[in-house]
Amino acid sequence: MTVSDTLGDVLLVAAFFMLGAEVVRQTEGPSPRGLEARADSLGRLLDARILSVASSTRVEEAPPAKSNGSNSGWAFLDAIYFWCITVSTVGFGDLSPATPAGKAFVSVWAPLGMVVVFSVVAKWASAVQSGLQAFYVRAMGLVGFYVLDVESMSIAEHTPDQVNERIR
Repeated sequence: MTVSDTLGDVLLVAAFFMLGAEVVRQTEGPSPRGLEARADSLGRLLDARILSVASSTRVEEAPPAKSNGSNSGWAFLDAIYFWCITVSTVGFGDLSPATPAGKAFVSVWAPLGMVVVFSVVAKWASAVQSGLQAFYVRAMGLVGFYVLDVESMSIAEHTPDQVNERIR
């Protein structure tokens, strides 16, 4: 596996994720999780807690985050997170499409994403396995053992006598 193959695989998966994320982001309403809104809310909650400790008053909850008026769909990070969780088949269930268009898109795009991602993972795993096998053969040769690849032998060469003959 060459560097250009690996780069091509990474770009394919990234393009697939980004296109899927953008479509879901645009077809869905505001993100139920909103990472940016949660971070802002957490900051305001911490500020309120610090003030309450200083003034000995009790603070129950941070005030709701103000909307910037944009109702363009999910935050991009939420959409990427959704695709990572969906295509990897983990499926936490914290994000899911709510609109009919989003559901239709995901029902087609997610299986395609699984095929793309798992074919890339299988290709990389095969390359790693080949490298480990070559290392094993070299390491065994250093200690005086000969590794015979019986899978490369034809079926006619699989009798015990013929295998033993190849080993000697």
